[in-house]
Amino acid sequence: MTTAEEKSRAEKESGIALMAYEAALRGLQIQDATVTNQRLRASNLLSVSALGTSFAAAASRFQVANLATPGKVLAGLAIAVMVIIGILCLSILKPSDWDVGPSIRAILDPPPGSLNHVRADMARKLDAAYQGNKVKIEKFAFLYEVSVMLLVIQIGLLVALAIFR
Repeated sequence: MTTAEEKSRAEKESGIALMAYEAALRGLQIQDATVTNQRLRASNLLSVSALGTSFAAAASRFQVANLATPGKVLAGLAIAVMVIIGILCLSILKPSDWDVGPSIRAILDPPPGSLNHVRADMARKLDAAYQGNKVKIEKFAFLYEVSVMLLVIQIGLLVALAIFR
């Protein structure tokens, strides 16, 4: 292999390693924004659920002693659903171990090799963090979807409660 070919190959490897590293960093940044968005939505959903329950309580819908039997059941179910929504939303909101890639120490004390090998190694570590975070994000999304379905059920229960008052 000639010197020109070796230089061309080294430049290509350098470009690929840099692209992989930058792509891995962007992926983690996008994940961070996704989790922030999911947590914001979960807190809003929890607020809406609590607001609906508070409104029903203020409108005296939960004065169980004054309710007919179907109303008592509906009131109990509405409160139970709000508690479940609260638990699901809080599990989204609670701090979790979030992988952000290689430690600073790993960057400062890189494995032996060229800069391209170091970049490639760091990109692999960033990708491993991305894959680990992806599982957590999918769990958050599932919990949020279940919470939204429960909110619809809660609203239906509150409407039914107003009818059976």
